[in-house]
Amino acid sequence: MSDFLNISFNGTIYNNDNNFEDIFKRFYNGTNLLEAVLEVVKLIDGDYAFSISDGENLVLACDYIGTKPLYYVDDQFSFYKGNLGYDGVKKLKPGFIIYNGKEIPVPPKEFELDESLEELLKESIFKRIKNLNEIPIIFSGGVDSSLIALILKKYPIKLYAVRKEGSKDLEYVKKVANSLNLPLKSKVVTEDIVKDALPDVLRVIAENNLMKIGVGMTIYLASQMISQDGYKVALSGQGADELFAGYNRYLKSYSNKTLQEELEFDIANIHHVNLERDYGVSALNNVELRMPYLDEKLVYYALKIPITEKINSSEDVLRKRVLRDLAFNLGLDKEFAYRPKKAAQYGTGIDKLLRKKVLKNFDVDNFINSL
Repeated sequence: MSDFLNISFNGTIYNNDNNFEDIFKRFYNGTNLLEAVLEVVKLIDGDYAFSISDGENLVLACDYIGTKPLYYVDDQFSFYKGNLGYDGVKKLKPGFIIYNGKEIPVPPKEFELDESLEELLKESIFKRIKNLNEIPIIFSGGVDSSLIALILKKYPIKLYAVRKEGSKDLEYVKKVANSLNLPLKSKVVTEDIVKDALPDVLRVIAENNLMKIGVGMTIYLASQMISQDGYKVALSGQGADELFAGYNRYLKSYSNKTLQEELEFDIANIHHVNLERDYGVSALNNVELRMPYLDEKLVYYALKIPITEKINSSEDVLRKRVLRDLAFNLGLDKEFAYRPKKAAQYGTGIDKLLRKKVLKNFDVDNFINSL
């Protein structure tokens, strides 16, 4: 085996002040690359993807949730799919590493938990803002992002919202921000803005999926504002719906007594359903999204919360009860803590602009095929 190491790392480690290369070399004895990688992924806590080669062997790995995508084809890899430029691109599955082309499962961490949901969420948020002078938050006015803002309201934070012109939701978002006494920067979205952004969003999503395009557009335009203000990192409320049963479709699973299985499935697949999209469109604006709800320890805890604490009946229009209760108990106004969820693409008005205006004159499939 060679002592030469070629390391590429994308992400942030929260439980160690050393850089990844220094951490890895503590475990690497120059003979067994695979064993060293397995030891390191057990140790580090963060959002990351990396590759390591010793000249003869190649290992690819990512964090257990998949917050940072890693793509590969043949003997090449990339942290951004478009850089490869080949057919047959594969994406590394969270919970696995690739060693010389072979998938190897990584045992999930087991946590001894004696903290509350409040303590775990605060811990997750605070480690993600360490060393940040100012903290942008992608803000919808919903309970997920409002709770993050509430916890951080004594810190130098700024809220960023995207809404269609004349949207009632824009007034609501302003109302929530005012109640928290926090600065809000909002972008009024027009047909022309959506039309101009559509090619960039489609290059990332590469799929004719209206929901993904709508949400991706929202993240893209919000991260664009954040980048224009000179920030490189922003917080997002992504993952709370999958952990705490926020979507309306979960009511059916609740009635069928399959909700726990569906939540576990959704978290296991959130990397390619949501995170790949969000990472890609924000990366176009050179903004790194950090998602406190998807901390590995918090995910472990949240999936063990009894279903009845998340949804209290098959008619529960609010859902996500345990998180709403936490927000209210920490001081979020009742009106905001218990407001029914509205999906980002609908609340912003972007879905309507796409369906009724922009996509009528744009051939999505043809554009995707030409990429």
